[in-house]
Amino acid sequence: MSILFYRSPLNADYLDVGDVDDPLFKKCETLLLKYIKKLKRDYSNVFYRDLTYYEPISSLRWDGFDDAYHLKPIAAQMLVDVLAPDISQAVEWARKERAKSAR
Repeated sequence: MSILFYRSPLNADYLDVGDVDDPLFKKCETLLLKYIKKLKRDYSNVFYRDLTYYEPISSLRWDGFDDAYHLKPIAAQMLVDVLAPDISQAVEWARKERAKSAR
C-alpha cells in the first residue's frame, strides 16, 4: 500500500486577502512540511505534492472555487490531471512491493 498526501490549491482571492505571511501561518506550514519530510524519510510508501500555490488552478479564482478551498468541477479535473503522475508513481511503488512479497 502506498499513500499520496497533497495540499490542495487555494483560491487566489483568498491568498490575496489572507495573511499567508503571518508568522503563525508560516509556523504551521513549516511544521506540516517537516512532518511530511519525516514521513517520507521513514516510509518509502509515502508520497507528497504541495499544490497550495499552484497557479494554474489558484488563478481560476471564483471560476474554479466555491470558496477558499473547495474546487468546482473544472478545477477538480485540473487537480486530478496534475496529480496523475504522482498517483501513477504511488501505484507503481505498490505494484513493485506486491510483486516482491509474492516471490
